[in-house]
Amino acid sequence: MRRWRRELGCLLAAFVSALVLSAALTLVLPKGAAQLDHVVVATVSFPVLWAGIGLWLVQAAARKRAWTLTLSVTLLALVPVVLQVLG
Repeated sequence: MRRWRRELGCLLAAFVSALVLSAALTLVLPKGAAQLDHVVVATVSFPVLWAGIGLWLVQAAARKRAWTLTLSVTLLALVPVVLQVLG
């Protein structure tokens, strides 16, 4: 596979993972005095998560372990989000 396709796949996977983690972060963080702090922190942390996970997936020496860990953390973070939406 060409390198740019692998890197694009890594960045797309990192985008989905960062999106799910940011959504879960809004459920975990306490609401501040303005009742908006949990949303602001999650929104500001999204690009940092995306860049960090993306760079890690692209540059990881043990790619299989990096993908497995990213997938498992994403699925664990998805559980409270799905429960919040359904319940």
